[in-house]
Amino acid sequence: MSCIWEISLECSRAGASAVALWATLEMFPLEPKGNFATDLSRCRDAALKLYARLNADNRFITPLEPDLDIVIWAPKAASTREISRLSQLTFEQAEAQDLYLATFSYPSHLIKRHSLRYRWIPITPPVCVPV
Repeated sequence: MSCIWEISLECSRAGASAVALWATLEMFPLEPKGNFATDLSRCRDAALKLYARLNADNRFITPLEPDLDIVIWAPKAASTREISRLSQLTFEQAEAQDLYLATFSYPSHLIKRHSLRYRWIPITPPVCVPV
């Protein structure tokens, strides 16, 4: 006889993440050269190509090379406040074109330290760089 706590799922973000992973692996098993592995590889390759283009463009800050398929970048500007404004404008313009990005708060002291390698080139308006 099983106890309820042995067969129930934890109701939390961690529990939801575990269920999401389980469901994903049920639908897309981890098989070398399988569909899921191929799709993951294509996503990572696309992220690396986007990173390379943004990193080579002096209008953008690219603080970290992607480990997976998430590319972190920001428009260069004269201040972190202006970076935030241009980032929000980019987000809105992309959404208007059915391109959905995510934004996050990056500690300004890290942006300032990273940006010392660059000469500031303000851009208006921001642009979406196609892959």
